[in-house]
Amino acid sequence: MNRQYKKVLSIKLITIVLFISSLSAFMGVIFYTSMSVQAHNHGKTVLLINSYHKGFAWTDNITDAITKRFQEDDMEVTLLVEYMDWKRYPKPENLDSFYQRIRYKYANKKIDLVMVSDDAALNFTLNYRDKIFTDIPIVFCGIYSDTAKIHMEQSENLTGVVEKIDSKNTVQFVLSIDPEIKRIYVFHDNTESGIQAFHDVIKGVNEVDRGLNVTSLSTVSYNDMINKGVDLPDNSIILMTTFTRDIEGKTMDVEEWAEVLRSKTNTPIYGLYEMGLGNGIIGGSLISGEMEGKEAANIGIRILKGEDVSSISLQEKETTSFIFDYNQLEAFGISNKKLPAGSILINKPFSFYEAYRHLVWAVTGIFTCMAVFIVILYRNINKRKKVERDLLYSHDELNNLYEELAASEEELRAQNQELEENRNYIQKSAERYQLVFEASNEGLWELDLHTNESFFSERWYEIFDCYKNREISRFDAWVELVHPDDREDVAAVLDTLKSGRIDQFVSEYRIQRKNGEYQWVLAKGIALKDYDGSIKRLAGSHANIHEKKIQEEKIKQLAYHDTLTNLPNRASLHHKLREIVKESKEKKTKSAVIFIDIDNFKIINDAFGHTFGDILLMRLGERLLEKVGQNVHIGRLGGDEFLILYENLSSREQVDCFIKDIIKCLEKEFVIDQKSFHITASIGIAIHPDDGISPDDLLKNADTAMYRAKQDGKNCYRFFERSMNEHLEEKLLLQNGMRYGLERNEFVLYYQPEIEPHSGNIYGFEALIRWFSPDHGWISPLQFIGILEETGLIAEVGKWVIQEACKFAKEINTDIKQEIIVSVNVSPIQLIHNDFVDTVKHIIKASGVLPRLIGLEITETALMESFSQNIEKLHELKELGVHIILDDFGTGYSSLNYLRELPISILKIDKSFVDDLVNEEGSPLTESIVALAHSIGLRVVAEGVETEAQLETLKRYKCDLIQGYLISRPVPKEETKRFMNI
Repeated sequence: MNRQYKKVLSIKLITIVLFISSLSAFMGVIFYTSMSVQAHNHGKTVLLINSYHKGFAWTDNITDAITKRFQEDDMEVTLLVEYMDWKRYPKPENLDSFYQRIRYKYANKKIDLVMVSDDAALNFTLNYRDKIFTDIPIVFCGIYSDTAKIHMEQSENLTGVVEKIDSKNTVQFVLSIDPEIKRIYVFHDNTESGIQAFHDVIKGVNEVDRGLNVTSLSTVSYNDMINKGVDLPDNSIILMTTFTRDIEGKTMDVEEWAEVLRSKTNTPIYGLYEMGLGNGIIGGSLISGEMEGKEAANIGIRILKGEDVSSISLQEKETTSFIFDYNQLEAFGISNKKLPAGSILINKPFSFYEAYRHLVWAVTGIFTCMAVFIVILYRNINKRKKVERDLLYSHDELNNLYEELAASEEELRAQNQELEENRNYIQKSAERYQLVFEASNEGLWELDLHTNESFFSERWYEIFDCYKNREISRFDAWVELVHPDDREDVAAVLDTLKSGRIDQFVSEYRIQRKNGEYQWVLAKGIALKDYDGSIKRLAGSHANIHEKKIQEEKIKQLAYHDTLTNLPNRASLHHKLREIVKESKEKKTKSAVIFIDIDNFKIINDAFGHTFGDILLMRLGERLLEKVGQNVHIGRLGGDEFLILYENLSSREQVDCFIKDIIKCLEKEFVIDQKSFHITASIGIAIHPDDGISPDDLLKNADTAMYRAKQDGKNCYRFFERSMNEHLEEKLLLQNGMRYGLERNEFVLYYQPEIEPHSGNIYGFEALIRWFSPDHGWISPLQFIGILEETGLIAEVGKWVIQEACKFAKEINTDIKQEIIVSVNVSPIQLIHNDFVDTVKHIIKASGVLPRLIGLEITETALMESFSQNIEKLHELKELGVHIILDDFGTGYSSLNYLRELPISILKIDKSFVDDLVNEEGSPLTESIVALAHSIGLRVVAEGVETEAQLETLKRYKCDLIQGYLISRPVPKEETKRFMNI
């Protein structure tokens, strides 16, 4: 007993010791972990500087997100927040005051990290970094991508989150619900962020559809809205950015501006930021201040935990999401079903179904399962009762059948004996037939007309893809496998053979296999006659010739069809045209040859690749193929050229209607690789016999008419006229005469002055080429400039123009105090030449003129050809001192996107904008262009000024220079002296 007690006691002591040891180890781990956490989580201080004021929704969202993210982390962080209030007080005095306050509060305080929101705060922090924030890491948010990358390149110990507005997706959504939208008005202020937002909207809109018109509303004031309202066209929308201060200095929060704007216009308002949502904005793909703040805080936490700033790259994540106001969607009749997937709705009324959807579906599912179970149970009970009745009935039938079988058993024994006796004879006959049929590679068949018995060899069944004695129950059954187009002829041949009208036949036709495909067979047949001349038996064979026919069809297809579109090719079309011309002569009818050439197809190939272009040609061929009819034949000549042959015309108007239908067919949108775009075509028509008798003449004249359509602006059609050939002859004569124009000194320069509108002083002259031909007299530049570019003579003539302009600039700047600039127009053909820059440098050096007295006028079209190479050339010329002038601004599509990259110093507004100054729509746009150019340091020239009213308006817009007939027409060199005294 004593020994057992000791054993128990020992076990308890060991247990206690192990428990105490485990507890000590556990407490040690907890203590060590706690000490490590305390060592790691020592207090950190973060200073957050906001560009704008407290209460501004954007700033509050960023601040709240940063605060919340720091609170969620296990670090002990003290967040200090300061507000610059830059939107309401963008003055130097505010900046100085804010600097003094920050310096006083934080000069002697240890700051571990500085976080800034938006441009003003980042610029302030970087400018005063050496004085206040030396060596302190900086994390930014709310900065546009281009600006952020510049700061990252110029500054160290800096990183952050890029702000990217998503105007593209918002515009795509708007167009999906209303494709008729043509105008987008951007509501933005004239702050740095407002102007940048306007530029980004233009960029996004151009990515969607270059046909949309983007207009700035930065000049609309609060008083204008209150007193006049905002009356915009029906096919327009408003995009609202971070508008805070109007052009007259009135400052309000974005929410207040949104409410005022909504109350004063019936136009739908969409946004790019969350501010204003719930105050009149429908919504869109909106930037979230909360998301930007959270991403910036994540970067800050990584830095505070020891990660090197230089290893953290610039964050360019999307911080947008589709958010919409339910009330505004209802007001404008926009269905929720049209919203993008994953969209967020605010102000949506409570719905019991949506709140308890899962519960409703669960209860419905339970009741449905119960109902199904009851139905199944009921049917099983009925089925069981029926089976019981059937079993009883079957039992009675089996009894009767057994009795009948017993009676018939004896009779069957006798018949079996007789069958056994004939068995050997039948087997021998079958073996003989087997040997004959299998000796042939063709499928053999035989029909006895007296007994109507038929026989088919194994090879025959293989060819017809049938199971012997199963699928062919009667002789004529196999005819049902013949192709519907061939079946009637095959049946007729068999009937003729059976009747004895023919003794044999050979034919080719198609039969259907089990997989639904058809194969070609060669059929032969013969009739065997009795001694009295009557048909007693038919026999024949079938051979598989499918591969042979396929090869024949492929050869025919390759010879007469285009390999890309599968349309008839040039050879096939020429053959068909000869047939149509021959038939038209015989029947004295008319026909038309229609030549189609796709406009700007080379640009599509260069931009997206030849594979993309091939897909487009196939899609285009499919559309044109839909127009094929009994009298219409369509094919591809090659490249982007298609030909349509229209026979048996009743009138010219019939062709006119058909061509309009073709143009409407081409205007429909093409979608390839998720890219949507439209194409146009130039079409020429020649009528037989009015425009030609032979096929070659008709093709040539239709081609000539097509080129006239190209010259008339493309996207149109022209009927051939005799005068077109005369025009070609005239063009050829001009081209021949032009080659000797320089040698004979037939070209001359005229000069049109440019003046400063307020002072009346002359600024410069634009050199304009003129041509006086002894054979043709004065010839308009519109007639010969295009020919110069087509023939390549533009390079030589352009070099002469620059030489003469440099001489003129040297001459007129000799004895006057004020320098006068002479500018010349540069063709795209000149600009793409590799030696263009060297040529200009050589001419300037040889003439002795100062480079700053010369200007080169480049059109948007010229710049877009080989853009990157052209930019390098223009930078090199600008470094030399030459003025680079952007001509015809506003007539292209891409110059707004590249204004900052272009090395230009002067921007010329196209004459069409000056003409529109009298229109309410055109005037604000011209003013916006002037303001935009001035904001990036460019001077503005308005060309084509013809009236005093236009001049006064341009003065009011502070336009720098004026050019046009109101001042002077282009004049010879001798008459320019009278402008020197202006």
